Amino acid sequence: MNKAPKNAQIAPEPTPVDAAQVADYLSANPGFLRDHPQVLERLELGHAVEGGTVSLIERQTRVLRERNADLQARMDEQLDAARYNEQLHARLHELCLNLFPATTLESRIAAIQSHVSKLGGDAVGLKLFGDAPGIPEAHRADREHLDFQRHFGNFLKARSPLCGRLQKGQLALLFGEQAEAVQSAALTPLGVDGNVGLLAIGSHDPVRFQAHLGTDFLRQLGETIGQALMVTMKI
Repeated sequence: MNKAPKNAQIAPEPTPVDAAQVADYLSANPGFLRDHPQVLERLELGHAVEGGTVSLIERQTRVLRERNADLQARMDEQLDAARYNEQLHARLHELCLNLFPATTLESRIAAIQSHVSKLGGDAVGLKLFGDAPGIPEAHRADREHLDFQRHFGNFLKARSPLCGRLQKGQLALLFGEQAEAVQSAALTPLGVDGNVGLLAIGSHDPVRFQAHLGTDFLRQLGETIGQALMVTMKI
């Protein structure tokens, strides 16, 4: 048997490298896989994809496609929201054009109901405060009445629009015979401080008006209608 020379050096055993060290090295040297494409091609991911293993490049490609699809979906959602907001403001402009030429309270109420119903609602509830002559009984409301305060007192104090599912008592006061069919609603005070009345838009769709929806348009709608009604009601 041949013996190694006495002065020969024994090569040290390689030090094991764990996953954390590999990850740290790749993070510190982001160009390593670019400079060694043969290593990248041999890397495989077997547990992340159904139907066998794939190379890291294929996996990265799939991840990028998924991210792009997600970004595209978000962009489409934002574009849809922008188009919807544009349609809403067009409706508001149309309402103004038809609202202010009307000189009587009755004609303005008719214009409000006609145009507000085009905002995606199945029912319109309009309640006006005060004792101004000409307010139809169906639209008259005493804001100090105990029952009205019980259902809308907090809303009147907040003076801020809201969307969502209303209580049965609220629906009955706002929509009358149509109340049972209303599954969601948008509610806004009329006038800058809500002293003119309330406007409600009801939908048969339970998710049409949800609590997280923005209320800027509703606020503008309420202020515009309130201002128009104040003139004819002489508030």
